[in-house]
Amino acid sequence: MNTWEDNSDNIGEPAKKKACTDASVSQKTGTSLKFLSWNVNSIKRVLERKQLINLVVQENPDFLCLQETKLTEDRIPGAFLLPQYHKYFCCCETKRGYSGTALFSKTAPIAVYKDFEGAYPEHHKSGRLIVAEYENFYVASIYVPNSGDKLKNLEYRLHSWDPDFRRYVVELQTKKPVILLGDFNVAHEEIDVYAPDRLRSKAGFVASEREHFSQFLKETNTIDTFRYLYPRQTQAYTFWEYKTGGRIRNQGWRIDYCLISCSLVERLMDSFILDKVQGSDHCPVGIRLLWSA
Repeated sequence: MNTWEDNSDNIGEPAKKKACTDASVSQKTGTSLKFLSWNVNSIKRVLERKQLINLVVQENPDFLCLQETKLTEDRIPGAFLLPQYHKYFCCCETKRGYSGTALFSKTAPIAVYKDFEGAYPEHHKSGRLIVAEYENFYVASIYVPNSGDKLKNLEYRLHSWDPDFRRYVVELQTKKPVILLGDFNVAHEEIDVYAPDRLRSKAGFVASEREHFSQFLKETNTIDTFRYLYPRQTQAYTFWEYKTGGRIRNQGWRIDYCLISCSLVERLMDSFILDKVQGSDHCPVGIRLLWSA
């Protein structure tokens, strides 16, 4: 795990104003909960190569969210997979071996909700969202649709998924705080991509996608935990394209996030990127929250 530093003096643009009151995070000590998220780009592959097992052994998360599991209901791994966790899967039912999210937790949730529970039929059975409810918060594993080659899915992304997901999270927040983990398929700021000028027309860095993400943070009253703690950290990426060999040169994108309700910010102890973990074109991200047992 990298030890990130705020390198504010090393780049020219002014510092971003933090969204919530500074909580003196570095001074916090006590019992914590660890949340990890990883777009595995096929759970079968990272299981066969033991990369997922090794990650869990090393990090010992209390909650583990996975995206792009590419599972079907009839091919979900058995109880032998991480028996210390309660395991919940949301599979894509409209396209076999596509998409898929999962959520593992050491503590059994009160309830589990999948794909908006049918509230928005256009996204039903897409395998992109699984939410677990606990006494004090909701945890969600999210795989936001990619706008696609030549932005063929941009219209759906902007005018269907984004507003529906935003409304859903706002509704959840009327009940209790949220912890949103996953692949949001957007690099929010120029600092979050390796070559912003060259990538402005690419899916994941189009101005409208970035504006929608800003709107999401504002309307849901959530924060990007990594940028909250490290507003100026450069070359902090979570995704690298296989076909260009981007990981070798660290030509990456930060499109995987750990978002939390502003009401939880005083509990935030750390937000991190595990960029040395191999097995996917994404790497894991995570947070630690101060929480009594």
